[in-house]
Amino acid sequence: MKHLISPKLDFLLIGGLSILFYIITYLIPIKLIKLDYIFVMWVLAFFVNSPHFIISYQIFYLEHRNDLFSNNRLLLSGIIIPIALLMIISLGMLYNSKMAFLLLLFSMFFSVGWHYIKQAYGCFIVYSGIQGYFLSSDQVKLIKFSLYSLWIISFFNIFTSSSVKDFWGLSYSTPAIFIEVRTYLSLFSLVFAVPITLILISNTVKNNANISLTAMTPLICIFLWLSPAFYNEVYFYMIPFFHSLQYILFTYTYTKSKTKNKKSKIFQYWGIAFIVGALFFHLIPSTLDSNFNFGNDISPNIFLISFIFFINIHHYFIDNCLWRRENEKVRQHIKSS
Repeated sequence: MKHLISPKLDFLLIGGLSILFYIITYLIPIKLIKLDYIFVMWVLAFFVNSPHFIISYQIFYLEHRNDLFSNNRLLLSGIIIPIALLMIISLGMLYNSKMAFLLLLFSMFFSVGWHYIKQAYGCFIVYSGIQGYFLSSDQVKLIKFSLYSLWIISFFNIFTSSSVKDFWGLSYSTPAIFIEVRTYLSLFSLVFAVPITLILISNTVKNNANISLTAMTPLICIFLWLSPAFYNEVYFYMIPFFHSLQYILFTYTYTKSKTKNKKSKIFQYWGIAFIVGALFFHLIPSTLDSNFNFGNDISPNIFLISFIFFINIHHYFIDNCLWRRENEKVRQHIKSS
């Protein structure tokens, strides 16, 4: 089988929809968009983004609950990182330290690009392998180098503006240390698409193996998501949603194989993900923020940003374990789907 769910649905979820909406938002001027797109994306986050975080927790702790203390990587991601995050959040609240929450905010900004890059690369490699398209180790290394370079440039781009910004009531500013090279960062980010393109062309010609559009789509998407050259104000708020759709393609495939396609078991996985996601990202933090006058000097949504920072950053470390090539416990369910 050369697809995960179906050829068309795979293409849409892995990034086809993302590309389509980028084109739409690029062609329509912002002033003509009357829709409150930020609110729309918040609603979609409730149904898609939140469950995608929680499903990673289920897979990680169910698959590795007996291995957490026997593997250093699992120990770091499953025990040490969440304890460290809880300590920073607790101390930040106890001492009313805005600096602690700014540290978490910029840690999230730094690691989100890393997470997006790794997911895009993983989607590309797994889907190419499913379809019988393989690369040499040197080609893989060069693609990784190009993608990681794109990530670093996207992070540097944050520091091309010194305006005061707001994240759920947490005000912050960034030093514009790269403002003089802003244009060069945009152009330089596109340079790293060249070696990836040349590798795919060379490998196709040399081995007479055609790579499908679906397999290439994650690589196209990651440049739309992270390259400063493709920044679009409306599309920017859509990126987490499309990232989550991409994630759901593979986690649904995992749960389908893990449960041997038993609909009740699949519903149990995703039902829990939806309910817990609603609790942790909406109901619990909003209730706490409404009833406790705590940390208002930092943000009126102190509990909400705490949940967001903890789950986002921890999720990145969890995924760094889940989707590794050597993780046979997860890999077998993608291969056997």
